[in-house]
Amino acid sequence: MTKTLLTYFLLIALFLISNTNELSLKIIPIDSPHLNIVPRNLTFKERHQLLANISILRGYSYRNDFEGLHLSLYESQIFKFKAGYYVTKLVFGSGQQPYAPYVLVDTGSDETWVQCEGCNPCFELRGNNFAYHLSRSYRRMSLDDNLCLPPRQQFEGACRFHIPYISSSTTGFLGRDSFFYKNSLTGNIDMYPNIAFGCGIENVNIVFWGNRGPQNVIAGVHGLAMGPRSFINQLSAQTQGRFSYCLPSAAGGNRVAQSTIYFGDEAQISGDVKMISMYAMGRYHLYLGGISVDGERVDIDLSFFMLDERRRTRGFFVDSGAHYSLLPRSVYDPLKMAVATYFFNNYGWRPGSSVNPFDLCYAEYPSDGQSFPIVTLHFLLLGHSGEVDMDLRSEHMFQSLNNRRRFCMAVISGNDPGPSLLGAFQQKNFKFLFDAYNGLFYFVPQFCQEN
Repeated sequence: MTKTLLTYFLLIALFLISNTNELSLKIIPIDSPHLNIVPRNLTFKERHQLLANISILRGYSYRNDFEGLHLSLYESQIFKFKAGYYVTKLVFGSGQQPYAPYVLVDTGSDETWVQCEGCNPCFELRGNNFAYHLSRSYRRMSLDDNLCLPPRQQFEGACRFHIPYISSSTTGFLGRDSFFYKNSLTGNIDMYPNIAFGCGIENVNIVFWGNRGPQNVIAGVHGLAMGPRSFINQLSAQTQGRFSYCLPSAAGGNRVAQSTIYFGDEAQISGDVKMISMYAMGRYHLYLGGISVDGERVDIDLSFFMLDERRRTRGFFVDSGAHYSLLPRSVYDPLKMAVATYFFNNYGWRPGSSVNPFDLCYAEYPSDGQSFPIVTLHFLLLGHSGEVDMDLRSEHMFQSLNNRRRFCMAVISGNDPGPSLLGAFQQKNFKFLFDAYNGLFYFVPQFCQEN
């Protein structure tokens, strides 16, 4: 028996259909050394600039008002990239063996797509594009399918999908195939048939960050936002519109800074849990009512946090696809001033020279008896009085440099009016639960490292 056939039969033995709701998805940061996606020889400045670029691009990806948007040469260059901080490995299709590519995890999109055979133009990809014609369970989506949206638009005789993005886009046809996900209770791999996703045929200016050329291992995007073709909605019986995750600090030694997204019944949270309101149509918007530094309210125009549903140029969104939190300049500057005032009033420290991509840095580090300020986000639970506080401590707000001889505030400024993003750096060591169908968001501090 050939090695390929043996692998196939082993996979079939694992891919068992299950009636349980214990669905999970492993996610790994793109800069994990175990993935070899981001080059290991990057300098400190290059690595953190790349991570900052992800946040900047994520912010622009929210906007619906690209016409008339004035970009610097630097900004126009980063728009050639597709950005996201976490990747996962999907497994789908049937035939000689399932297709198992790495894809970006995107909580800001409801679309899942991969590059398929027959693409022109294509982005370079190590390994193969998805050979949909070899999958026995694959079917192109008809124009009459309820997920053919916008309706009656066709590409090569099937339902068309198109994702434009300033200077890049992917266009192709929609189809359905069997997907396989790990059952977090049994450890088995369960099969979910007839999942809709896109085949990228015309892929214009698609570049996945450090994955240039034939070494690129990222084949597409897995969308986890709410929308008609959302994975969460397609598997609503299993997900119940709920998912949870807990992002760890950076890994050390042989550990991988991976995390697991749990869906449905396994999306649980416990302890001193706090609950706030969330708007979950397309993106995950939280209702932020203010920011404090060391207990002092920062003077911020709160209109920057109000949801602009049509243009999405304002609002406050939780987005693990952004590494550092991104704030518009008119919000960032008062926060920066409040943090600088804390260090000057308490220790007489003045900011040192900036270290790109950070512009609030110090040449000394708190020692015995000294501390970082706590930055508090004041959220709202609609229909209830008062505020619900999330405390961001030193590990959430500051990046140490040179073995703790220097540090910088790890927040990135963007253009006014926004949007504002709560990025993965600020989310680490919190457990979050998204209850999209009920418009609720839960959080609790928790140590998140997985073995």
